[in-house]
Amino acid sequence: MEEKIPQLTLTPDLGKEPVLEPVKEEDLIEKAEKAPEAGPDLSMLSAAEQQAVLAFSEQIDLTDSSQVLQYGAAAQKNIADFSQTALSKVQTRDLGEIGDMVTSLVVELKGMDEPEKKGIAGLFRKAQVSAQEMKAKYGKAEANVDKIAAELDKHKLTLMKDVAVMDQMYEKNLEYFKELTMYILAGQKKLAQERATTLVQLREKELEESAFLQEAVEMTRLCHRFGVPLLINDNVEIARKSGADGVHVGQEDMEASAVRGVLGSGMIVGVTAKTVEQAKRAQDAGADYLGSGAVFGSSTKRNAKPMTKETLREICAAVRIPVVAIGGINRENASGLAGTGIAGIAVVSGIFAAEDIERECKILRGIADQMVI
Repeated sequence: MEEKIPQLTLTPDLGKEPVLEPVKEEDLIEKAEKAPEAGPDLSMLSAAEQQAVLAFSEQIDLTDSSQVLQYGAAAQKNIADFSQTALSKVQTRDLGEIGDMVTSLVVELKGMDEPEKKGIAGLFRKAQVSAQEMKAKYGKAEANVDKIAAELDKHKLTLMKDVAVMDQMYEKNLEYFKELTMYILAGQKKLAQERATTLVQLREKELEESAFLQEAVEMTRLCHRFGVPLLINDNVEIARKSGADGVHVGQEDMEASAVRGVLGSGMIVGVTAKTVEQAKRAQDAGADYLGSGAVFGSSTKRNAKPMTKETLREICAAVRIPVVAIGGINRENASGLAGTGIAGIAVVSGIFAAEDIERECKILRGIADQMVI
């Protein structure tokens, strides 16, 4: 968009009305896309405040619904109350009769300067105005000016008090704003930590259908609270009814094309692929990603045959969709998959066998981030 430079002039046209150009939708979209994302960051705070934010983020329990609902409520209320207080002070301010007094004074001053009548009548009129009458008029005007000045002095004092109050309110609002910022940053920090897992798959082979559905519904809510998609293993109907984000099927389960026909294009479909041929067929059938393995054997599938790194590399090279390595992956062996072309790792025992599951997720996420390019 061409920059418009204001035109300066020594002969302004005071009667010219400003012209507003019509707003184009494409201009608004372009402006929104170019606008930098605004938001708080730790650099806004002192070192001590940053440490307080990090310490507080560790105390947040995202599984506590009551805590989540009340999070930062006090800081939000302080900001809202401040806005209401500032507004009420402006709305209730009354400047009294100053306006009427000034208007009356202007009328009096205009009366002292009435236009003289022309000709002989004007000469006689001028002669009739005595010095005493002029003095009386000026005296009355002076009294009104003094009265206005006295009232203005009173309002000056009132306004000075208001300024002092507003200054205090401004400083207090800065405190509230910083407090709210620290709540936001602590929450963002906690969410970043919790999102070490980018996708969850629910696998149940023993539960009856109704219990499986109930568990899937609860897991979907929990995962969505953290912004993490949930996939259901093998059971397309449970995935559809529970509101999950998709399903993962094996080679012995429903064909990917049939799954896509049931779930439509809006849900994720993952397919297990152990060979290049299976991988290509799944991609053509509409799969969104592949799960390939078991790359290190599997404790959850005893009959799973290990897959060589070469086969995994060939599968990754043969398809356009992401390939996730599965089977026996843990923190000790995960980095050995570097260079195969995988887009991620799926871990079960490597996480749930750990003493600290949360910490193990973070470690594995760090390994995956460094390994996957």
